[in-house]
Amino acid sequence: MYLLFDPSDDQQVQVTLFDASFSEQKSCSTKKSDILLVIDELLKEKQTSADQVQGIAVVVGAGRFTSTRIATVVANSFAYVQQIPVLALQKQGLKELTELIPEIEKQTPGEYVSATYSGQPNINV
Repeated sequence: MYLLFDPSDDQQVQVTLFDASFSEQKSCSTKKSDILLVIDELLKEKQTSADQVQGIAVVVGAGRFTSTRIATVVANSFAYVQQIPVLALQKQGLKELTELIPEIEKQTPGEYVSATYSGQPNINV
């Protein structure tokens, strides 16, 4: 199993659990940081655990600053705890999910990704 975090939509973060023959997608609001709850729901629905996740991909360089930051931090944290590879990719580099698997597996566990932002943060006082 693999996870894909896509925060490129302004209103939601897409979380996809997939492997070579299966994919399930859920979304969470960018206003609430429910990404961990969505991951938990996907794993429970598939009747699997975090230990079964073999790698993670995260879309960077598109979407809101905070959503990108949260998705990147969750991807890196999950990868650190599970000692699995993590891949950063641009939205235009998003391929068929099965094509991501070899790209994720090429990454070295223990090497983490940096968020790339599409603009400056919009912080209101």
